[in-house]
Amino acid sequence: MMDNEKLVARIRRLAEHTAPEQLTGILEACEARKGNVITMNEVKKKKNRFLPLAVAAAIVLVCIGGYIGLNYGAAEPGAAIASVITLDVNPSLNIVMDTSDKVIEVQPLNEDARTVIGDMDFAGANLDVTVNALIGSMLVNGYLDDIRNSILVSVENGDAAKAESLQAQVSALISSAVGDGGFEASVLTQTVSSTSESAALAEQYGISEGKAELILKVCAADATLTAESLAPLSVNDISLIASSRGLSDSTVNQTGTASAKGYIGVDDAKTAAYAHAGVSASDVLYVETDFDSEHGVMVYEVEFYAGSVEYEYDINALTGEVVKYEQKNTGTSIPSGSVSGD
Repeated sequence: MMDNEKLVARIRRLAEHTAPEQLTGILEACEARKGNVITMNEVKKKKNRFLPLAVAAAIVLVCIGGYIGLNYGAAEPGAAIASVITLDVNPSLNIVMDTSDKVIEVQPLNEDARTVIGDMDFAGANLDVTVNALIGSMLVNGYLDDIRNSILVSVENGDAAKAESLQAQVSALISSAVGDGGFEASVLTQTVSSTSESAALAEQYGISEGKAELILKVCAADATLTAESLAPLSVNDISLIASSRGLSDSTVNQTGTASAKGYIGVDDAKTAAYAHAGVSASDVLYVETDFDSEHGVMVYEVEFYAGSVEYEYDINALTGEVVKYEQKNTGTSIPSGSVSGD
């Protein structure tokens, strides 16, 4: 745990980066909160190796988050909406901004997003402060870590150049904030505009329109994938599927690589398939593996040939269990030397 001197130094660095004009007020807000008990949500899903840093970040967020509401106050009544920036991990939330790039409000799109936002009031804040606070809260609450490191940023703005600029700005802010957690973020960015197809998909599956748009693009690049299979997945898992299949879309930019650390790995998936089939790895003439999903569960899709038999396996990416398999005699042998990797 950081001592007071180091914590103040961290608060100072964050404030100088995101809101230099508010530095004095933020430090005074932190000083006023000394001795108060800070209640944080229980870290979800797994023990967080970065918890000491996350706890320090939580204290920073309490200070800055409380100061945001005190300093900026309510947004201008009737402020015109110029931009909507959607962050999808899961959680999913909208940052709604006015024509002067001030935040009107941050809208939770699901229960996890409500946990992230907590009691922070961003009305009138600038984008830097808002993104840093939200990403810090995602780290604290266990939604972002070295296993789930992917974030989708969807920007809606009628000015294409402005939308592109906001994408770059938010991507850089996220990468910097997550880097403080000791790992690299994978940030996907896209410009979106609401369409009847994306709106219907979002409504059907209870997801954001930004995530719906990404799913439509991935399905368009690979007809074997469906919105039904991708909608329950996290952005990290969708990114893993797209990357393993070499899928891309010119309107989606990505920095960093989606983490697969939570899964057993390609080699173990192949070993499980070979063992179930009763085939020795030395007898395999061709093998190909991709990420896929079955009923919302991530699987390794392993296709291989041995002799004149073609094997297709789905291996649970978490447990290594065989989800389903199929074998068929091709009638001919695959030529020796055609072994493939992943």
